[in-house]
Amino acid sequence: MANVKRVPAAAGRGTSDVAEFGHGSLGHNLPVSPTLPYAAPVLVVLAYAGVLGSFWLSFAGDSSAALSIGVSTFYALVFFGVPYALWRTEARHGASPSRPALPEFLRGDFETIDGRISGRAALVQVLLVPVVLAFGSLAIGTIYVLTL
Repeated sequence: MANVKRVPAAAGRGTSDVAEFGHGSLGHNLPVSPTLPYAAPVLVVLAYAGVLGSFWLSFAGDSSAALSIGVSTFYALVFFGVPYALWRTEARHGASPSRPALPEFLRGDFETIDGRISGRAALVQVLLVPVVLAFGSLAIGTIYVLTL
C-alpha cells in the first residue's frame, strides 16, 4: 500500500492526498505523482536533438547556415547542460523526491496546479511542442533539399 501524505492543493481548494511512488500500488489505486519520471526530460532533449539534426542534415552545405546552426547547437548544449549539471549536483548533495518509472507514471495520475490529469496526458503535454517542432523542421529540410 502506498504512503499517502496531505499536500496543499490549488489555491482555495484545501488539501489533496498524494501517494508516494515505489510502494506497490496496483490497479485503480495507482498513486498520484507530483514529479515527472526521469525519462520525460530525456525524451524532450531527444526531440530537440532531432530538430538540430534535421537542420544539420538539410542546411550544413551552406557555410553561413552551418555557422548559424553551430551557434544554435552550442546554445542548445548550454540550455540543456546547465540544468543537467544542477540536477547532478543536487543528486550528490541533497534529497531529491522519488520519481516514478515511466510505465508506472503512464498508468497513474499527475498532480498539476489545476488538479489531476492522467500520466499519459501529462507526457503528451510535455512532448507535444518539441516533437511537432522536430517533424516540422524535418519537413522543411526535406522540402529544401528536394527543391535544390
